[in-house]
Amino acid sequence: MPEPIAPRDVALDVVWKHIATHGRRPTSQDVDRALYRDRGVRGEVISALPEDLFTIAPPAAGGRVEDGALIGLTAAGVRAAGGGARELELFLMIIRQAADREREFEPASQGDRFRLTASDVSAFNRLGDSGTDALLPRVGEILRAEHWGGTWIQGTDPHWTFEIDRGVRRFVGVPDLDTYFQVRNQTPPSLAPPRFDALFWTGFAAVFAVVAAFLTGIQQWSVLRTLTLLAAVTAAVLALHRRRLDLRTRVYGVVAVMCAAGFGWTFWG
Repeated sequence: MPEPIAPRDVALDVVWKHIATHGRRPTSQDVDRALYRDRGVRGEVISALPEDLFTIAPPAAGGRVEDGALIGLTAAGVRAAGGGARELELFLMIIRQAADREREFEPASQGDRFRLTASDVSAFNRLGDSGTDALLPRVGEILRAEHWGGTWIQGTDPHWTFEIDRGVRRFVGVPDLDTYFQVRNQTPPSLAPPRFDALFWTGFAAVFAVVAAFLTGIQQWSVLRTLTLLAAVTAAVLALHRRRLDLRTRVYGVVAVMCAAGFGWTFWG
């Protein structure tokens, strides 16, 4: 006698078939009805569905799932359901492309984020109309269920729109689903606290300025030579403090190099 199928596997099949057919997640009522009426599964199953395979929005409160809650599948859930190979392949491709395009995005104003739509994906990859009207909504449901750096928003695109944040950058070039899972499950390393804070570096620069001014006064250096020395070292100290390669660091670096060059020219000239 064959072993009965576990309710979890039945639920995987029910949810994925609903998404594949309708292009959207079923409600808890849809799933409960299908489990009881079509599959003969009795008892409360939905509230016990594993979180690594299913998503429930809004989440269960007090062990009870709302009747209108939407039941989705994560990428692991789609793979466990035994289908969706094409959807998962496109899912990974979209994430890789989103990681690249987010870095290239030039915001019009502060706080703007890159937005990715299903139409953008279709046009960028030349998917055409063949099958994409059914495929893209299914991929969109996987994207909504995963934590990859995209937040679903209400947009004008007929299928879906996501607002992309910097979190997507960790998935640059991810080659396959297993690698994606490894990267996704890694806890981002916390930034080590700086050995000395900005107050220390600012104070250090100020103390050096006073000492240097005193010593150059004794040596009877010219005003230009003294100022270029102070500016060069101060800029270098501040650049060292800001280790991130952002615009501010580059500006300090350029100032330090220019001042160092000016100091060398006045000293040796």
